[in-house]
Amino acid sequence: MSVLDFYQRVEELIKAGESCVVVSVVDVIGSVPQEAGARMLVTRDGRVAGTVGGGKIEVKAIGEARALLKQGPAGDIAQRPRTRFVTWHLERDVGMTCGGSMRLFFEVFDRSGWSICIFGAGHCAQALVHVLLNLDCQIKMIDTREDWLQKAPRHPKLRTISVKNYVDGLDCVEDRDYVLLLSQGHSTDSPILVRLMQSYQAGAPRHPYLGAIGSKAKRIKLLQDLAAAGVGQEWQEAFYCPIGLPLGTNDPQEIAISIAAQLLATRDKTSAGGLDYV
Repeated sequence: MSVLDFYQRVEELIKAGESCVVVSVVDVIGSVPQEAGARMLVTRDGRVAGTVGGGKIEVKAIGEARALLKQGPAGDIAQRPRTRFVTWHLERDVGMTCGGSMRLFFEVFDRSGWSICIFGAGHCAQALVHVLLNLDCQIKMIDTREDWLQKAPRHPKLRTISVKNYVDGLDCVEDRDYVLLLSQGHSTDSPILVRLMQSYQAGAPRHPYLGAIGSKAKRIKLLQDLAAAGVGQEWQEAFYCPIGLPLGTNDPQEIAISIAAQLLATRDKTSAGGLDYV
């Protein structure tokens, strides 16, 4: 298999949502079954392409690759180790009679663990998606308007979801999603926010970022809605509104940049340890 064909296979797996590991032979000493530069592609099910020598060395390398795919907190790809170097003496460490040694490099390839869920497909949401597609993230865009969803770019990082009611889109929200409410206004953003806050209060996992587009006046109204729904005071501040950093104008493109910057700032703080809210 050519190098081009090999990495096209890697790309196919990533687009299909399947994590994989590329195992490369980076150095050899003495008698070994493969030369430096050989590579192998491994998924959770085992080898799918290439070889690093066959036999016991390959079995051991496949086991190491599959173990690497399983490491890290469940469901949190961002915390998984992504690379590893090993040096194995073939007789002592692998049980082969060759007598040489091989140095292997393991590298995980998968979809980004940074997932962003956007309720709404209007002008600001469309502008935001175009900014976010340049970053290492996965995006879900949820809306009741099929015609607006059709305006979104076709991209493997973006999944568009049509729902009859915005609240129905909560079924598509996962625990570690960054959630943004940019739907058709207060009347559609508020029910989603209330449901999420009620789930927090009941002990459900919180999202690293939860924000609703709008003014300070909208924030006051949302707080009133939360209080009326019985959401405790301690939860009522656990969301951003207005969203975005305080820069730029009300142009959708500039709003998108300010929101993306705030998302990046929150991501960097949460990856350093602990959730960060307003």
